[in-house]
Amino acid sequence: MSRVLKYQSVKQRLLQYINEHGMAIGTRLPSDRALCARFGVSNLTLRHAADELCDSGLLRREEGKGVFVASSWSGVRQRLGYLSVDVPTYPAGGSIRKMEDMLDTHRCDLQILHARRTVQPWVVDAMSRMDYLVVSGFLTPEWVSAIRSLGKPVLQVGRTNLETGFPCVEPDYRDAFHQSLSACLRHGLKRFLVWQIRHELHSNSNALSQALEEAMRSCGLTSQEVTVDEISPDSMQSCVDSLLRNQGKFDAIVLRDYMLNYLVYHEEWRRLTEYRPLMVITCDMQHIVEYDHLPGLHILNLQQSTASVICQFFFRWQYRLPGDGRRFLEAWEFARPPFEGAF
Repeated sequence: MSRVLKYQSVKQRLLQYINEHGMAIGTRLPSDRALCARFGVSNLTLRHAADELCDSGLLRREEGKGVFVASSWSGVRQRLGYLSVDVPTYPAGGSIRKMEDMLDTHRCDLQILHARRTVQPWVVDAMSRMDYLVVSGFLTPEWVSAIRSLGKPVLQVGRTNLETGFPCVEPDYRDAFHQSLSACLRHGLKRFLVWQIRHELHSNSNALSQALEEAMRSCGLTSQEVTVDEISPDSMQSCVDSLLRNQGKFDAIVLRDYMLNYLVYHEEWRRLTEYRPLMVITCDMQHIVEYDHLPGLHILNLQQSTASVICQFFFRWQYRLPGDGRRFLEAWEFARPPFEGAF
């Protein structure tokens, strides 16, 4: 985890406490002793945090009486910044709306920050004004250093080969590929086209390849039944080229959700796929309305959305993941439409 100054963390937790308990102006906070026990910090750290909130006018301290919600309190909203490095297509649409709705229940606003691989000062400046940070995409050592220097609570979402030191939640893609392939096999589909991202520095390519190989072995499949092809997620033409290269070689396509962004607009999708099933692995439980017209679309969803994990991490688990965190998002279910009996 990035270095988060303890008193800064306690400041956020004090604000959360006031919001979640609906404390009105003039209400006295629990004693320092009680708050120290609740947050697991020393009295010095707690007083440092409370004093800064008093200086900003949100709290007021009365010697011998305690700390009270100040008259300038208006239900302060906090801010969460979601940094997506070199993936301009995610988060977007329903994913953003889902996060906004869930964060709103915690009186927290969302700001999406799409950035290039090169560290951009304006993005770092915007992140410095956030209370919490979520990072995903193709992180580089330079971005990791910039994020770490901010001293904010950070959660990383997604697989990566780069050791960032941030708490990280990631889908169990081995299980996802296994369920996708085995479900197709049960319906007599025996040949698969699996799309991967074309990117020399793709941060999770090795992990995905390994997950797919393990899933193939567990399903008794070889490279003769599974064709892995690389596409660019922001190029419709690369998707079309892949379909043309592999026509007649597959019964179903397996891909991840953000690869769909351009396919949905292609008029010849039906002809190119010949109505073969499209198996989409996604990390967000949402109805992808934009893709309804794509024939044979099936979605393999995580039972717990990324948005809910983000909220639990910052507002319930207090920056600590259950277990080691890396296998937390591993419960999958088949979603719209039901895969069983779909053909």
